[in-house]
Amino acid sequence: MRSSTPWRSYTRTPSDQLAARTAPSRRSGAGLQINVRESEAIRVVVRPATREDIETVESYRVVLLEAVRGSTDDSASPPEEDTCEPVGDHGVVYNHAPLGYRCPFCRNLATGEADLPLQILHRDDSVFVKMNPKWAPRNPGAALVIPNRHYENVYDLPAELGSPIQRAIRSTALAMKDAFGCDGVSTRQHNEPDGNQDVWHYHVHVVPRWNGDDLYAARSTLADPNDLRLKAALLRAAWPSR
Repeated sequence: MRSSTPWRSYTRTPSDQLAARTAPSRRSGAGLQINVRESEAIRVVVRPATREDIETVESYRVVLLEAVRGSTDDSASPPEEDTCEPVGDHGVVYNHAPLGYRCPFCRNLATGEADLPLQILHRDDSVFVKMNPKWAPRNPGAALVIPNRHYENVYDLPAELGSPIQRAIRSTALAMKDAFGCDGVSTRQHNEPDGNQDVWHYHVHVVPRWNGDDLYAARSTLADPNDLRLKAALLRAAWPSR
């Protein structure tokens, strides 16, 4: 049975203090468990947890959440505007974003900034679609479907975003069929380092496929910016109206 006592205090400490400070928290009965691997807090289990609690958990690799009954710690400074925190409603957070992570996808939407060429194909109230700046050699024109709000992975993603994401995937796939005349379309989605995730914001790859393209043995490289711009224009022109 879960304790009815909420935890409210959140403290970041250096990684070398994690092991020493998590043990007392586990014994406190306040519902906190942190599993440490290679000096990283990679799994945080919070029971019980309110949505407000989870929204406060910052998406940092080195994080210590300290359970304190009946008190709050308001001294912690908020993250910078382009750092993001995970949001989930299930009380379990699996996060790997490094300390001070500046999410590239959040920056794309908030300021239009990008470290790699940026071509946004579509945006609505829930999701946006942009060209993937990296393509496999025989699969030019790949795209990414991304929720507007920051969720690190599928574990954090609210169920209600399933339909908007799927609609965007479908529209992207239909546009690829029309614009590129591809033989098929594949989708891929990765979570955590061992799941091949490398950007800490949930996203779905949508990839045009051709017979014999050998996608899963290929290594993606940066697309030529002019090719990226051309493929983006073709997809926008072919974007379905519904």
